[in-house]
Amino acid sequence: NVMTVGAPADEAARRRRYDALRATVVATWEALQLKPELMEAVCTTYGESAAHCVFRWDRDVANMHDLVTGDRVGEDAMDAEGMVLRSLHEFRKQLAEHELHRAKAAAKNVDVHFESYFYSSLHFGLEEQEAALRDPNRLNYREM
Repeated sequence: NVMTVGAPADEAARRRRYDALRATVVATWEALQLKPELMEAVCTTYGESAAHCVFRWDRDVANMHDLVTGDRVGEDAMDAEGMVLRSLHEFRKQLAEHELHRAKAAAKNVDVHFESYFYSSLHFGLEEQEAALRDPNRLNYREM
C-alpha cells in the first residue's frame, strides 16, 4: 500500500483504489490465457506504466483489459461508432478552424472575441461553439 503520485492520501482509500486495479489486472491475466499473443503488449504496457502515477496506471490497466477481453471499462474506451464519430468531429473541427482563419484574414481582424463571434454564429457541432455563446463580447461584431 505504498503511496504514489495521484493515489489517495488516506490509507484505506488507497487500498480500495489499488484493490480495484489489482482486480482488473487479475481479470486481464486470466483472459490472457486465451490470447497469449497479447502477452508481450500487456507486459510492456504494464512495465512502462509502473514508474508513473496512479492515473496512468488506471488508464493503462483499463486499456490492456479492454484489449484482451473486448470489454470497454476504460474512460477512453470506444466502440467502432465512437471512433468514427470522434474522427468526424476532429474533421469538422479542422474545417471550422480553417474557415475561422480565412474569415479573420478577410476581415483583417485579430481580436480574440472575433473567434467567439465566429463560432457562435455558425453551427459546427463543436464544443468551441458552447464556449463562444458564453462570451458576451461576441455581440460587438453583429455591428459589422
